[in-house]
Amino acid sequence: MKKLFKSISIVVCLLGLVSCGSIFKSWWECYVDSIGNEPTNKSYYIEDRFPPDMNPLVVQEYNKNLEVVLNRLGYWKRDSANADLKIAFGFNLGEIEERVYTYTEPVYRYIPESTSKTSKTTKIKDDLGNVIGSAKTTTTDKSGGGIDYVGESMGTSYESKQAIAITIDAFDTKTQQLTWSTTITDNTTPDLLADLRKYMPLYLLCAEEYIGKVTAGKQYSKTYLDDARLENFPGYQTLFQQKKQDKKKK
Repeated sequence: MKKLFKSISIVVCLLGLVSCGSIFKSWWECYVDSIGNEPTNKSYYIEDRFPPDMNPLVVQEYNKNLEVVLNRLGYWKRDSANADLKIAFGFNLGEIEERVYTYTEPVYRYIPESTSKTSKTTKIKDDLGNVIGSAKTTTTDKSGGGIDYVGESMGTSYESKQAIAITIDAFDTKTQQLTWSTTITDNTTPDLLADLRKYMPLYLLCAEEYIGKVTAGKQYSKTYLDDARLENFPGYQTLFQQKKQDKKKK
């Protein structure tokens, strides 16, 4: 099983798939597209646009995640009646796509080492040419051994991909005009998106430097999985506290 995993992962990486980076590397990556102008007045309230059947506690956690980022950017939360901005926050998931990849692997065969012995008998003569004895010598020869290339074998790997688009739109509460809009996109595996609570803070950290600014199109962004800013997010606080305790024990 380990051998199969190693072969597939190497091929996927060579194909340059984004998911390879998201899963195996020490950082989280996605694309961020932002447009608009950063306002002078930054008080806000959040209007979530998540699916209506979503667990309300999960919605609250997502909103808290966004609050962490906005507050760090100089925005502050107020009640909806007095806030300067309405922040519409939600996400959409694309259809799951099944992908099939074929690859080739070199095939080698092991050549065992062989040993052969050759014996030789030499007559011993005196000065007059008379045989007075004999001497036997044995020579050992080794041949073969090692690995020999014999060809290639074909293999097939299967992968499921799913797109996600997280939208954060800021509206002026007085004019109802869109002030700025930030979209985070990724194309990763359904298994990861099924556990989006774990990865929403990472997506938001990738977008933090672009929120309320102009990116002139999609920008590649990444955040490291040990980013100290994660400690401010619900759920990650406990994780970082545990890491600190483990370091003290060492």
